[in-house]
Amino acid sequence: MITNDSSTDREARPAILIVDDEVTVQDSLKIILNYQGYDVDLASSGKEGLECLGKKHFDLLVLDLKMPDMNGFDILTHVRNQYPQLKVILITGFGTLDIARQALAQGAMNYFDKPIDLNRFIQKVKKALSD
Repeated sequence: MITNDSSTDREARPAILIVDDEVTVQDSLKIILNYQGYDVDLASSGKEGLECLGKKHFDLLVLDLKMPDMNGFDILTHVRNQYPQLKVILITGFGTLDIARQALAQGAMNYFDKPIDLNRFIQKVKKALSD
């Protein structure tokens, strides 16, 4: 008899943390990434995101740049110091070419303006988690 142990399946799924203060962005990305087979956790603030990182291993961080409590670049600096292997994709609704350059220079793998091109976003997530 073959059984399906869902806890084993869940542990084998890559873990993604989405840190964004916009609930609609969080919910949309979570639904899409869950459908793609990823284990997704959400944080609504920079502080909450850092707490999540301290409690669980994540394979990818999707990080908004503008949040009320912390700047995404400050979080990215902390992540690079504490979790240097963690892959990061930055997202923002206030993007400029300079911000994109700064994001990549600080170690982000990719950068997306909101509204996010979901097909391209999924491709970049898959690539980040396969490297």
